[in-house]
Amino acid sequence: MNEWFENHFDPEARRHLSGNGFPADAKILLILDNCTAHISPDILVKDNVSVLFFPPNCTSLIQPMDMGILRALKCQYKSEFLKEMLSFLNGGETLQNFLKSYNLKTAV
Repeated sequence: MNEWFENHFDPEARRHLSGNGFPADAKILLILDNCTAHISPDILVKDNVSVLFFPPNCTSLIQPMDMGILRALKCQYKSEFLKEMLSFLNGGETLQNFLKSYNLKTAV
């Protein structure tokens, strides 16, 4: 993420500011969700760029569309998984063999 911040976010944010008539020293705020994969905010703070993290467990409140899409995807996956499993079991195989053979490629 540090590479993305240095090579993409920072230059693009500054380009946006100058293109819209803001002074070169205008403050920039990067707002991120509270994902543990994000690196430390200390690394992302640079010159006049600050980082703000959303509080934990609020993604469903601020991004409700994500929840609907994820719910639909999970329902579809579960339905297909159960169909595959029942088909496998009706063929005389064991549950352990099904779980060993089922992978991401099969799911897709």
